[in-house]
Amino acid sequence: MNELAKEIKPVIDISLIPPENMESIWDDVSKILKRATKRSYGRMSVVDIHNNLIDETSQLWIVFNTETLKVIGCTITHFQEYPTGLKMLNINILAGKSMEKWAKEGLELLYSWAKDNHCDGIEFISRPGFWHWVKHRKSWKKTNVFYEVKFSEEE
Repeated sequence: MNELAKEIKPVIDISLIPPENMESIWDDVSKILKRATKRSYGRMSVVDIHNNLIDETSQLWIVFNTETLKVIGCTITHFQEYPTGLKMLNINILAGKSMEKWAKEGLELLYSWAKDNHCDGIEFISRPGFWHWVKHRKSWKKTNVFYEVKFSEEE
């Protein structure tokens, strides 16, 4: 193969966006979120997400191509503290394109961040197809479409 004809793989990065920087990328993110909220069946709207990000009750993570700076995915998280003292990182939305290129790395980043913030684990409700991304981890349980892992149960 000609050296010039080699496929160049884009470099993908994932970043937590501080609330004060959210508006600068909101147009790109809201398009992704609009598609994702349709699957919430009335539980969440783009306006709700925006308000939670402004109030700092939720966090915005973006996945972007470092060469073009194009946002290709995003994740919305929040800390869920239960009356029992259990603290979980809840993934409200995980959406975007080419997830096979970034979902595994993104999940590892969320694991680290949740542990750094003294969470007991990670939880989310998702479509059944997401099982593909976590089924290789022994501690994840598929309870209908509610997924969870508790760090104390990991091997």
